[in-house]
Order: sequence, then structure tokens, then C-alpha cells
Amino acid sequence: MNGARVIVSGPKEDAGAFAARLHSIGFDAVAVATIRIIKKKLSAASIAALRDIASYDYLLFTSARAVEFFAAAIHEIGVKKIPKIKVIAIGPATARACREAGFIPRMGTMRISGKKVLFPCSSIARAETTERLEEKGAIVTKVPLYSTTVLSDTAMVHTTFSQHVDFILFMSPSSVEGFVKNLAGTILDEQARMTQVVAIGPTTAAAARASGFTKIAIAGQSTTDGIVKTLKRLSSS
Repeated sequence: MNGARVIVSGPKEDAGAFAARLHSIGFDAVAVATIRIIKKKLSAASIAALRDIASYDYLLFTSARAVEFFAAAIHEIGVKKIPKIKVIAIGPATARACREAGFIPRMGTMRISGKKVLFPCSSIARAETTERLEEKGAIVTKVPLYSTTVLSDTAMVHTTFSQHVDFILFMSPSSVEGFVKNLAGTILDEQARMTQVVAIGPTTAAAARASGFTKIAIAGQSTTDGIVKTLKRLSSS
């Protein structure tokens, strides 16, 4: 790895933990907290949907974070036992989080036309997810469980870029947004956008591309392990 300098952006705890892991294998990794994940107060509609979970055909998760907040929410409202329900998990990290929480995700093609889908998610969940399901005839109920707030720390970004940077890691579209907002109007803006980006998946890569980053690699697997493998490949080439 030759001490390649890597910026890890995202929530403070996640970015810090991943930076420490990269440092342990030879990267000069720096965590930059650009977003904060905040638990939302459950609305009456969300509580009703969660308590009525037995009436749904599918439970959809698009992130490991959603699994975590869902497990906390059902405990909070006193749901003692989750009925047998078909679970859809998008991505290997989400599937692993489901299994760790005791939910077994289904694999293969699923017939969702006319089926009720409960979708625990972020308050800024991308509309495309529900639109695709609804186009296939599904009846989707979104349950916003957490929100993402952009952190303003321009000084930290400046300090980080005071040395040469080889890679910027983005773990989610919101981490891209947070990073870009801290760059806006600074002399580092153009420099950062020309730095090699490693995105955890296609959706995050698309967000980076839309924000003006020009050198983007996508992890072979949408996991931290996938990012590590991609970093090793790029840094040795």
C-alpha cells in the first residue's frame, strides 16, 4: 500500500472505525465526519405500520443502518415477536445485517405484484426505490426511522488536504453531499474533485459523478471488504 493517503468520509463513528482498519493494514487513513445519523421520532403512521407488520407480505431493507433502526423501533413500541415475513435485502452488507438481526433474506426472483411491502428507511430514501416497486404492482409503505444531517467542518477538510491525498472513500450518497458542501467555494474544490474516488456501490458512484468527481472506482462488492480490495488494487497499480 506504500502508505497511500486515504480520506474516509461519513458519520464520525463509521468513518473513524474504517479509517482505523485501513491504518492497521498500511494506509495513511484519515476520518472526516461529514454527516450525522439521527434517530427520528416515530410518527403515529409509522407506529401503526410497524404494529401491523403481520399484514405485510414483504419487508424491504436497502441498508444495514435501516435494519439497525428497525430492530430498535419495534423494540421501542413493544412488538415482542416478528411474524414470519419475506425479507428483501439490497446488497451483501444489508443481507449480513439482516441475518445478524435474525431476519433471513430471500434470494432470487420474487413476485410482488399486488403485494404489500413495508419499507423501513431514511427520511431521504431515494424515490426510485419505491417507484420501481410500484411500477411492478407493489403497494409500498415507507417508514422513515432516521435522518441524515450534513456536518459543517470546512476547517477539517482544509487540514486534511494540507497534504497530498490519494483516495477519497464514499460510503453513501449522503456522505458525498456532506463532503461537497464542505468544499463549496474553497480553493480545494477542484483539487478534491480530481482525486481518485472509491465508492461503495453504483448509487454512491452516481452521486459522486453528479457532484463533479471525475475519477471514480466502484468497489467490486458493496461492502467495506470490497472497498479494501479495490484500494489495494488501485494503490498497487
